[in-house]
Order: sequence, then C-alpha cells, then structure tokens
Amino acid sequence: MRIHKVQVKNFRLLADAELALEEKTTVIVGRNNSGKTSLSEVMRRLLEDGSTTFQLEDFSSVSYDAFCDAHQAHQADADEVAVRALLPVIELRLHFRYDPAQPELGPLAPFVIDLDPDCGDALLVIRYELKDGGISGFFEGQPFHPLTPETRRVFFRTLRERIPTSFTMKIWAEDPNDADNRRQMP
Repeated sequence: MRIHKVQVKNFRLLADAELALEEKTTVIVGRNNSGKTSLSEVMRRLLEDGSTTFQLEDFSSVSYDAFCDAHQAHQADADEVAVRALLPVIELRLHFRYDPAQPELGPLAPFVIDLDPDCGDALLVIRYELKDGGISGFFEGQPFHPLTPETRRVFFRTLRERIPTSFTMKIWAEDPNDADNRRQMP
C-alpha cells in the first residue's frame, strides 16, 4: 500500500492543490512561497494525534470572501445546509493504492469501503470544518448588514477568535468511485 496522490484545499498558499506521488521517491522543490512548507505543515497537523486547531490565518486568503458570503447567506436566513456549503474548510485527501489480491490490508482496512473486488484504491478525507449546529453561534453578534471595509475588519477579528473553538476535525473513508459512499471514522 502507498499514498499515490495528495489533495489540499484552503490551507495557506494551497487554495486547491494536487500532488501525484511517485512509487519510489518524491522530491518537492519550488521557489520561495510556492507551498512546500504549507504542504508538509498541513499533513503534519492533520495526521498527528491530538486535538488539531487552526487559526484564521491558516485558511487560504482566497477563501476569506467565502466567510463573507456565508455570513451574508446566514443574514438572509438561508438554511444551514446552504450556509455550511459556503463556509471554507481545510481539507486533506489522501489517495491510497493497494493490491486487492493481498487479503491483509493492515491499518488501511477500515478505509477500504468500496464493494468492487478489483478496485485497488482507497481514499481518506480529513477536514477541518465548522462543528455541527455551530452556525448561529459562529455568526452571533456580527453586523447585520452588508460588510463595509471597517465592519469587515471587525468581522474577521471575531472569526479569528471563534475558529479555534467553533471548528473541529472530521475524518472519513470515501469510496473513490462514489463520493456519497462514506464511513465516518471515530
């Protein structure tokens, strides 16, 4: 078994990045501020044991407008599903390859959820997202009108304080051939 692809969304310089890993060795090189440290940092933080928290500054700057869009939708009384869909998440997707002829999958076994005996792929998703039921509290006390440059600064200062306590990490196995087929991990 090996990781053959890594995808990262909304972490620092990595707004939407995908990296294919070679079978033997992968070397990551690039200019300064191209995302090398961001890649290793998001993997370290999401894969280590313990309670993982992120700050507002850990979200990709391109996702900041989505926080404003979610706030505006919440003000317009959009349902929770719609508001949640607008909120940025930090996400790491690890695509594994394994030999389906090998009966012993070891630690990968809980992540193999497809029913195709010929499939040799597994997908692990780790997402830092707003806690279930947390939308009202997350936007509580925020300006109830479109954000101006001044109220936007106040809005983001409040989010900076709330993100570490309002967001949580969720982990699931996802069928690489059917995104609706998931198994939540404890």
